Amino acid sequence: MDKIIINGLACRCRIGVPAEERKTKQTILIDAEFSLSLAKAGKTDDVRHAPDYHALEKALRACAEEKERKLIECLAEDLAAVALRFDKKIKETLIRVRKSPAVMPGTKNVAVEIRRRRT
Repeated sequence: MDKIIINGLACRCRIGVPAEERKTKQTILIDAEFSLSLAKAGKTDDVRHAPDYHALEKALRACAEEKERKLIECLAEDLAAVALRFDKKIKETLIRVRKSPAVMPGTKNVAVEIRRRRT
C-alpha cells in the first residue's frame, strides 16, 4: 500500500484535562499517514487520481480547532474519522498527535498514535 504523509501540521487548540489548561489555546502537532494506492496517479500524472493534499490538510486543521477536548486521544479519533471520510481512496490512516503539556514542564512532548482502517 502506498502512503501520503503530512508531518508537523501545527494547530491551535483548547485541549487538556485540567480546565485551567483549556483556558488558552496551545499548539499541538499532528502527523498523519494515509494508505491508499497511488499507482494510477503516478502513472497518469493526473491530480484527479490523488487526494487533494491541501483540502485534506484544511479538513484536519478545521477538525482539530473546531472544539475543546480534554484528551489528545479524542482528537486523534476525530482526525482519523475525518481522514477516512475525506476520500474513499484512503483505506487506512495513522494519526499521531503531539503536545507539550503545561502540567509537565520537564517533558518536551507527549504523543498518542492510532491506526484506523476503513470498514
